[in-house]
This record gives sequence, structure tokens and C-alpha cells, in this order.
Amino acid sequence: MRRIEQTVCDLGQTPDQDRTPKPIEASASANAVQQLVLQHDDPARLLECYYWSKEPGLLECVRAVLAAPAEVRTVLQAFFAAAVAREQITASIDAEGTLNLHSPEAATILTRFFRGHLAGDAPRHCC
Repeated sequence: MRRIEQTVCDLGQTPDQDRTPKPIEASASANAVQQLVLQHDDPARLLECYYWSKEPGLLECVRAVLAAPAEVRTVLQAFFAAAVAREQITASIDAEGTLNLHSPEAATILTRFFRGHLAGDAPRHCC
């Protein structure tokens, strides 16, 4: 069984306390990963998620979206669902720091949705 040295970082430690790296078993991590793959309905999809997680900045972006208020997440979901031609999405930041997203299809679909909603129609779920 291979051993991996991992340094334990405890901000509450005093300078005279032992800071010797504590060994952990590599097999525990390997077993956890193996169980995750075996119990997942689609192991290929799980592997795809792993590869996507290696894309620089992606996890930070996902964490930021998940930490946003529900209203913001709903608007982003509606925008991306309506933006059919992904290659036509543009993004810019103005002088005030506002992020502006634009997609021709999303603009048309969401304008119709909100115009109907503001006109008194029953709200429709667009996502």
C-alpha cells in the first residue's frame, strides 16, 4: 500500500506544537473514487465532469453562480436556455463594472416573455 504525505494545516496550532506531516493512505482515496465511479449511472459522464473541472476558471465560475441569489441564477439560466447560437453570445463590462450579456435569440425570446408578463399575461416558465 502506497503512503502519501500530507501536511496538516491548523491555524490554531502554537509554534512549539508538532507540525510533522501526517501520513494518509492512498488506498482510501482510490477506494472512494472507485466507489463513486461504480455507483454512478453514467461513468463516462462522470469522467467528462472531471475533465471539465480541469478547465481553468470553470470551478470558480460555477461557485460564483451557485453563490448568487436565486433571482440571478434564474435570469442566467433563462438567458443561456434562450441563447441557442452559443457562438453569438457576447459579454462586456461597462465603466460602472456591470456585466452585459447579449445573444440575438435570447434577446428576442426574453423580450417577448417579459413584455407578455408585464402586459398582464400569466407568467410563463421559460426554462
